[in-house]
Amino acid sequence: MDNMTLKEKRKEQKRKKIAALLEISDLNKKDRETIMTPSYTEASSEEPQQKKMKLTGPSQEDISEDNSKPKYSEKELEELRKLLKQRNREKKKTPYLSLKEPTGFQAELNVSPTDRVPIFFSDIQHFVLFSTLAQNSPFIPRWCQLDKCGHLTAVQILFIEGAGISDYLQCEESLTSLSKSNFPFHLEVVMPSAYGGNLIEEFCAIPLSRNQGNNIIQAYGSLEKAVNSSCEVFKVLRAFFPVNGNNPSESSSETSSLKNGNKSVSDKKSGNEAPSQLPVPETLPQTDKFPRTHLLLSAWQMIEEGYPIPLNAALKEKFKDFVATKPIYKEVNNFSPMYAVDCEMCTTSIGKSECTRVSIVNEKLETVLDTLVLPPNKITNYLTRYSGITAAMMKNVTTRLEDVQKFIQENLESDAILVGQSLNFDLVALQMMHPYCIDTSVIFNVTGDRYRKSKLRYLSEHFLKESIQTGNQGHCSVEDSSASLKLVQLKLSKSLEFGDQVLSVHGMNKHKNSETNEKVDLSGYATSLFSYATQMGKHASILAGPEIVEKYMDYLNPRIASYEQVNDDGSCKTIAKDETSDTGRVTCVISASNQSIVDGASSKVFDNFLTIGHIKLTEKESAALASAEEKIVTKLNNWISHMQKSALLNSLSIVVLCGRERSSNGVCFINLHKKKFERIQYKPGDSLK
Repeated sequence: MDNMTLKEKRKEQKRKKIAALLEISDLNKKDRETIMTPSYTEASSEEPQQKKMKLTGPSQEDISEDNSKPKYSEKELEELRKLLKQRNREKKKTPYLSLKEPTGFQAELNVSPTDRVPIFFSDIQHFVLFSTLAQNSPFIPRWCQLDKCGHLTAVQILFIEGAGISDYLQCEESLTSLSKSNFPFHLEVVMPSAYGGNLIEEFCAIPLSRNQGNNIIQAYGSLEKAVNSSCEVFKVLRAFFPVNGNNPSESSSETSSLKNGNKSVSDKKSGNEAPSQLPVPETLPQTDKFPRTHLLLSAWQMIEEGYPIPLNAALKEKFKDFVATKPIYKEVNNFSPMYAVDCEMCTTSIGKSECTRVSIVNEKLETVLDTLVLPPNKITNYLTRYSGITAAMMKNVTTRLEDVQKFIQENLESDAILVGQSLNFDLVALQMMHPYCIDTSVIFNVTGDRYRKSKLRYLSEHFLKESIQTGNQGHCSVEDSSASLKLVQLKLSKSLEFGDQVLSVHGMNKHKNSETNEKVDLSGYATSLFSYATQMGKHASILAGPEIVEKYMDYLNPRIASYEQVNDDGSCKTIAKDETSDTGRVTCVISASNQSIVDGASSKVFDNFLTIGHIKLTEKESAALASAEEKIVTKLNNWISHMQKSALLNSLSIVVLCGRERSSNGVCFINLHKKKFERIQYKPGDSLK
């Protein structure tokens, strides 16, 4: 009975709940009717307004005063469809420019100076080439994304020498022509002027590819012969440290007390007699299958990996106490000696790790330096498990870091290559800077991801079949440096792709060139940017003063160049042109004043795809700009504004403040002049044209 009573009670409760829900539902229905038609009656002539509009219907503003639904004729709808299709076609042909993470965003001026990482002038060169040639370009910009660049109508560049980033930041409010509204992209650039480089050379000279090198060698016999007999190949020297541009082979005659095995020419030849002449750059040591210069870190890699290079204000401050390994360097080549370096560190009273041991080995794996170093601050943690350093070992040590620096400066060859696993940490520990570095953590990659690096212990076991860093007594810096050098020597005996999954994944090992080209060092050879830029019937023009035009001439093939001079009345006359050759693809206009350069560049943009205006401020003008004088600031504003006004639709405008000699970096300003598509607003009866 009790159980039956409980069931009945449950049924009764369910009935009550259902009745309550029905009652609530009826109430909600009445409320909805009241809300939806608060003033709508049968006598009213007005209809309730629709809550949703059809996509093809008019906007709220298009509804007539009597709130009646607008009517469109079939002809109007057809015209609207045509207009929408036309606009979509135009959108598909509109280029789009954006920055890439992290390289592009890190270079923007709105980033704090301590966190800003500038791009290089070569990045600007690559951007110009990609803008001109699209997918046919030998380079893809690493710092920006330029979509639909095949629809660009022109590229207009204005170089201004004698003005840098410090000048812009000082006059930013007055330089209204360079505002974000006119140039959305403001990027700090490491200009050649910051390290004594040649701006025109670094803009005009494009490094040879392997295929180009192979074709040139087949045509001329060697690259050196091509340089002497061809207008398409140039010998260039690029470095971010002071470099003596003598013949690279001359470095082989330099003496060194480090006694590196690779420096003895007789060791590379069979027999005891010394050769009658020094090796030429296009040969290799017998143990190497490709040039060791191909393994060197590029400048932007050194910055990304944290190597000490004082190329912008923040880095100069960070590395202000660092010293260079040599006062001046010689150009690195296939026979430049390699030395592996490794340091061990202990924690000191300043809360940081400081160098307590330095080891250097040469290519014969001979130890040329192995010394304990007494840090300037008191050691608080010997980190013995990792460093192998103990208090007893450091008891009578008197060698200071300055002594090690002096030893390296006095004994290292000026074209020496330093090798190491994450070598940046060792150079920071030594407080030294060096231009030629090979990092085994970069050239060996077993993950296929550049940002996932393998430890030296694993690389040694995997590739050398040797176990290092075993036991709990800490690392041995001689053992670690020897392992790094062995890894580099192993790679040199194999191929550039050996041990690097990144290169293998991209299929580089499937498209090898001839054995001759594999052994040729192409790093010092280049071809002209204008040979690329004038492909597919495109034309270019250079407008500058006579001294600057003369420098551009070194990188112009006479067969494609013609020369004009601006008269006093603003007209131009041809002063040099070979009618029997393919001239006119590059027109050099010699102008007497900066204003005429800007005027000429603005007019030439209608006839050429690539237009380069090159201005050099006088010392007086440069000094006036440093003082933010109104007159020179007004001139700059006028020049840049004039350039902007002449820009074509879907064209690029680039302004580069090139910096000052041995001074601050430059700035690059970029604007893509693209059509703005407004929302189509219309009413029945309006014209859609």
